[in-house]
Amino acid sequence: MKPTAVRIYNYLAWSYRKHESRFIDWLWNINTGEKRSDAIPGYSDGHACETLYYWHLKKIFKYLPAREDDVFVDLGCGYGRVLFYAATRGFKHVEGYEIRKELSDQIKINIDKFETESFIEVELCDARKVNLYRVTVIYMFNPFGIDTLRQLMNRIMALNNSIRIAYVYNESIDCRDYMDGLPWTGIEQVPGLPCKIYSFVPKPLYFTEGI
Repeated sequence: MKPTAVRIYNYLAWSYRKHESRFIDWLWNINTGEKRSDAIPGYSDGHACETLYYWHLKKIFKYLPAREDDVFVDLGCGYGRVLFYAATRGFKHVEGYEIRKELSDQIKINIDKFETESFIEVELCDARKVNLYRVTVIYMFNPFGIDTLRQLMNRIMALNNSIRIAYVYNESIDCRDYMDGLPWTGIEQVPGLPCKIYSFVPKPLYFTEGI
């Protein structure tokens, strides 16, 4: 394909995805498309608030099928787009954690207007302090740097629970490489996106009785 044709194609693809996302927000009577500064008082490891288009989420969630009793969590959930999309994909219990108050307040407004049979909850909280004991599926769109990511993953691995993590690393190659180096049961690249699905299933414990 010629360079000009590529530019035209990329523009049309971007335009379609942008307007599709606006339409879905309108259809669901919610607002999830804004951006905010990454300035967080007392927290130097946070990244800018941004979200993927619904077109990208469709691709990612093909690798995250909802299972019975799944608890889905978005760490650094912004305006909650992923929370609402997860609710339409069969996850009955959906939780979001966001450290910026203005964003978590907007999600609560969206929840009041969003019609779903799923239970959606949002909490103003530092991701390093979230109770992860019941969590089985985690979504992260590059919400923070390597220091916070290490602290979080140390806690998750210490639980030794079955878990799936969709991690959109964007341009944070150091975070991606760190995630790749953990003892996962499986790693799957989402085609065409800077996102990997990390799975961990603990080995069963076998006990033998003494004679």
